[in-house]
Amino acid sequence: MSPGHRFAMMFLVPVFSWAAPAEVSAAAQADSLVVTDCSYGEVYQFASAGCTASLENNGSVPLTLSIVPVQPGNTVEPSGLTLAAHAKADLHLHVLTDNIAGTVTWSYRIEGGKELHFARAAGFVNSVLDAGHPHIDFGSLAPSALPATETIALRSSIDSTMRITKILSSPPMLHAHIGPDAKSLTVDVRRDAPWGPFDGMVKLAIDTPQQKQVWVQVTGSVPGDIGPSTNPQWLGEVPWQADRTLTVPLVDREGHDFTVGAVRSNDFAATYDNAPCEPARNGCRNLVIHVSDAQPAGLFKSNIDVALTDRKKHLNVGIWGALGERPQPGQTVVAPTITKAPVALPQTGDLVSVAPPLKVQPDPPGTGPLLKWTIAQQASVHGYQVFRADAADGPFMLMEPHIIPTDDNGKGPVAYRWRDTTAVKGKTYWYYIAVIYSSGDRASLSGPQKTLAK
Repeated sequence: MSPGHRFAMMFLVPVFSWAAPAEVSAAAQADSLVVTDCSYGEVYQFASAGCTASLENNGSVPLTLSIVPVQPGNTVEPSGLTLAAHAKADLHLHVLTDNIAGTVTWSYRIEGGKELHFARAAGFVNSVLDAGHPHIDFGSLAPSALPATETIALRSSIDSTMRITKILSSPPMLHAHIGPDAKSLTVDVRRDAPWGPFDGMVKLAIDTPQQKQVWVQVTGSVPGDIGPSTNPQWLGEVPWQADRTLTVPLVDREGHDFTVGAVRSNDFAATYDNAPCEPARNGCRNLVIHVSDAQPAGLFKSNIDVALTDRKKHLNVGIWGALGERPQPGQTVVAPTITKAPVALPQTGDLVSVAPPLKVQPDPPGTGPLLKWTIAQQASVHGYQVFRADAADGPFMLMEPHIIPTDDNGKGPVAYRWRDTTAVKGKTYWYYIAVIYSSGDRASLSGPQKTLAK
C-alpha cells in the first residue's frame, strides 16, 4: 500500500466510465479562435483511442488553419480547414496509446490564427499488468562482465491466466526468451553489445481479451574506452536557424587516436560528419550533427550509432534536447508553459493546515456484501478496482469493467462504498480492493477479506 493511504475494509457504488469535462484552452481566449478540448476516457494499452475536440471562429474573417499532432504517431482529421467567420468545426483526435500507461494528455498544434493554439485529448490508459511500465535495469556493465542476464515476472491481477505467447521484437544487442511458465521474460545483454547506454523495448504478444501486447523496457550502460563526457548528452535548447549544427566531442580515455566510420540514427533526422576537436589533441574527435528541417520542433531523445572502425566496435551516443519552432511571419507563438505558483509566507493562524472532514459515500441500494474502505490522501490516485474469489487463494476476478473513480474531497479523507449485487445469498466470498495510481500502476490496499453474503 502506498504511504499515506489508510483503509478500513469490509464492505460499494455504481461505476461510471470516467470522462473529464471539456475545457477551453487558456491560449485560445487571446484571439478569435476558441478551442474546446476533449476526453478519450479509459482505454487499455495498444487500443485505438480518440475523441472529438471543436473549433469556433468568433471573428469576422475566415481562418485557414493547419493542425499537426505534437507527439509522433498521433493523427487528426481534418489536418487542415478553412473556418468561416462565426462558424464551428470538429477535430477528430486519434491517439497512439501503445506502451503508454496512466493519465495522459496529448497535444495538437493549430496554426493559422493570430496566435499558435493547441487542442488537447486527455484520458487514462490502463494496463492488464499490475506494473504499467515493466522495466529491467542492468545498471552499469563492464565489457568484461558480458554477457549479462536478468529476468522479470509479469503479473496481472486483471487476468491471472495471462500468458506470453510470442516475442514480437527485441533490440539487436539483446537476446530475449520466454520463461517456462510463460509469465516471465529473461533478457541477455550480448557479449558484442555496443559501448554506451542502451534503452530499448522487448515487445511481447500476450493472450488477454483487453490487451494483446506488452512492452518491457530494458536499460543499462556498457562504458567503453571511447565516449562523450556524459552519455546521454544534453544539448540544451536549440533555436531555429538556417544551419542547425550540433557538436558532441568523443574522447578516448587513454588518449589514443581512433577512427570514426559510418554514423546513423533511426529516430533523428540529420546528416553526420566528424572532425578534429578544437583545439586538436590526441584521442579526441568531434561528432558533427547537421539537423534536418524534417526533424520536428520540440523535445527530442534519440540514439546515434557510431562505428569505431579501427576498434571494431560500435558506440551508442544518446542525445537529448529541445528544437525551437520555425517562426512564422507576423505570428505570436503562445506555447504551453509550466508555471510555479508563488510561495506565500505563512500568516498568523495559517501555520496548521486543516484538512476537510471525512467525506462518506452513501450505501448503494440493494442486497449483497457491502465493501467499505477509507483513503486518507489520494492525490496520486486515479481510481479503484474490486476483486472477488470463491477461496482465499483465488483465483480473483475483476468485478467491474471500469475503474471506480476517485471522489474529490480536496486533501481530506474519503470513505468509499461498493456493493456486490451479484453475490449469491449464503455463499462465502473473499474480496480485496486495488488502487490504480495516476502512473498506471496497480497495488492492493489489503489482503483478501472474507465475508458471507446475506
